[in-house]
Amino acid sequence: MARTIQSLEIADYGLPYFSQFKRSETVSPFLSFISFTGEGVDLTYSVKLERPDGEIDVKENNNLRIEQRSRVNDGAFFPAREFATISFDQSYAPGYYNLYITIRDRGNIKIAFNMRFELTE
Repeated sequence: MARTIQSLEIADYGLPYFSQFKRSETVSPFLSFISFTGEGVDLTYSVKLERPDGEIDVKENNNLRIEQRSRVNDGAFFPAREFATISFDQSYAPGYYNLYITIRDRGNIKIAFNMRFELTE
């Protein structure tokens, strides 16, 4: 996925620190978006989970809704309306995981970034 982000010439805004979660906890990233145009928006996002071995998890969260409006004010703030929720059972090995998140407006990629965290026992 990191190569995909690079090939699309999209910045990788990985967070500079690590969060830690236990297997019994649930991870649900909270996203928001600011529009700097007076045009309409149709904002969605996708989340993919990369395991410590580099494999992408089979469950993907695609086309989750942030906001859809025909016209917005410049600088309008939109919190996500739908959320990706990831629970970890015993099949998930302890280690460092990446969430690759892509935000789209009308199907076109606006920004992509990753969030890294450690899964502990």
